[in-house]
Amino acid sequence: MSVDMTKWQEIAKEKVHCRPAGTGRLAGKVTIVTGAAQGFGKGIAEELYNEGATIIIADMNQALAEQVAAEMGERACAIPVNVSNEESVADLVAKTVEKFGGLDIMVANAGVVRSGPLAGFEKKDFEYITVKELCDTAGVNRSTFYLHYENTSDLLKETTRYIIDKHLAYYEIDQKRISLQFETCKREKLLFITDEYLEPYLTFIKDNQRLFKVSIKQFNSFNMNEVYGRMFEHIFNPILERFHVPEKERAYVMKFYLTGVFAIVMEWLDKSCSEDLKTVIKIIINCVMGERNVNG
Repeated sequence: MSVDMTKWQEIAKEKVHCRPAGTGRLAGKVTIVTGAAQGFGKGIAEELYNEGATIIIADMNQALAEQVAAEMGERACAIPVNVSNEESVADLVAKTVEKFGGLDIMVANAGVVRSGPLAGFEKKDFEYITVKELCDTAGVNRSTFYLHYENTSDLLKETTRYIIDKHLAYYEIDQKRISLQFETCKREKLLFITDEYLEPYLTFIKDNQRLFKVSIKQFNSFNMNEVYGRMFEHIFNPILERFHVPEKERAYVMKFYLTGVFAIVMEWLDKSCSEDLKTVIKIIINCVMGERNVNG
């Protein structure tokens, strides 16, 4: 699919002499840096900003991107983007042109070497993957790798963050609102085994089957236990407290439910996600919520 950008090209031509003011070698240059909310993308954005450029922090993690833009200064702003989606990238460019009158520089930092880890992790554990193998798989040289990462651990951290951000991008729910309502909302609002939550979760899995399988295979390498620990502390534990589950039982209860849901998901994955979403959602809800008639 090709997105028609003619409208925005014409606007950029009309406003070519109306770029934002500034000082430095890149004064007035409107610049997009993808994957700039953290890591090397953030470093690139900061250097360009210091040279006078107007910076768009383009990242899937909108909250973090907004924080980075605010810290950087008035010539920086955040615009969410999923670089694997053509329409999302086109929307990023359109919003940039609309806000600043054009686009002069685009740094495609996001996902420079991510294809390497995905293919590599399918074959062997992270500890046994070399920089050479990553670069060969991704089709880049070592200089490109070390331009973005100091070592493979940095790449691993970014890959983990990428998986989490990509997953969260499927939810239209205000995450901040959810965390704030734990103590005050009605208890039925705290049930995550509903269409509202299961549909985006399963859609993410179906759209990213390879990525999900790799994240399961490399669970420990990706530090997913640490991620789960934070989720338990800030999400699951407060919810279980509202349902008066004794503190010493909460870890067991969560593992019981999550293991059950995970077993259904893995069975679905083994069938290449051929069953439609509504069928799988119904199975999960019936199993978790206990809507079964044992008498037939």
